[in-house]
Amino acid sequence: MDIKSLYTVIPNNDGLLALAPFLDKREVKEPSTVTLIGLAELVVTLSAFRFNGDQYRQVSGVAVGSKMGPNYACLLSVQNQLYLIYLISKMPCFKMVIREALLTTTLMMH
Repeated sequence: MDIKSLYTVIPNNDGLLALAPFLDKREVKEPSTVTLIGLAELVVTLSAFRFNGDQYRQVSGVAVGSKMGPNYACLLSVQNQLYLIYLISKMPCFKMVIREALLTTTLMMH
């Protein structure tokens, strides 16, 4: 994924799927997760913008300048990082590397 232009390259389905696990962790469940995902879908699929006097419809990702954009992009990045950590944790050879890196970082902090 291209981090430089993250807002505009977030695949709509991936972004919306990434919302559910985080929304399910809320203490207050109203409005429901399904409702919030439905509203988010409207934001990402019905965005429009004006450029050089012409009106355009955003067909993928979140429109730059959207209030939802920064949090949406951050959320997807966190989900991707968590998934990568999960995959690496399943590889025995990387467990040792991660353990050593954490130990080294901890020792350097003291």
